[in-house]
Formats: sequence, structure tokens, C-alpha cells
Amino acid sequence: MSYLADLTVRLATGLGELPESFRQRHAQYLLRAQNPDGSFSGREGAGDLYYTGFALRGLAMLGELDGTPARLAADFLRQQLHRQVAIIDFLS
Repeated sequence: MSYLADLTVRLATGLGELPESFRQRHAQYLLRAQNPDGSFSGREGAGDLYYTGFALRGLAMLGELDGTPARLAADFLRQQLHRQVAIIDFLS
């Protein structure tokens, strides 16, 4: 298993020990931060692969990466495949 996948599993296991209200509050924060195109903004305001990956891992760990947010994020990521971006951005 890759480092990030292993880290995600370990963090999700730990998060499962926290109160549901705590997990929901943080999931809602991330969901509110999602842009209409499915991305998550970086420091400069536009959708950013790094920040999108970070937010999606957070939602996955919280058990909230499904439905419309997941579909929108997948659409954004598919669009990014057609742009010339560093492969490392996709690997993360």
C-alpha cells in the first residue's frame, strides 16, 4: 500500500474513535469549501489539485466522500487530465 493510502487508513481508524458530532462538523466544513466545479481552492483562490486532493482525503477519512461531492470532484479531476499538469499532482 502506498504511503498516502496507508496514512489515510490509519487516520480514518483514529477518526472513528472521535465523537460523531466532531466528525460531522469537520466534514461539513470541507463540503462547504468545495467549489461548484468540484475542486477545492488553493491560496490563490482557483481550484487546485493539491488542495483538492487534501480535501478529498479528509472527506474519505470522515466517510463523507460520496454522492454529489464525489461526482463533482471526479468531473474536476477528469477535466484536469486534459491539461498539462505535473504527474506528481495526480499521484498525490
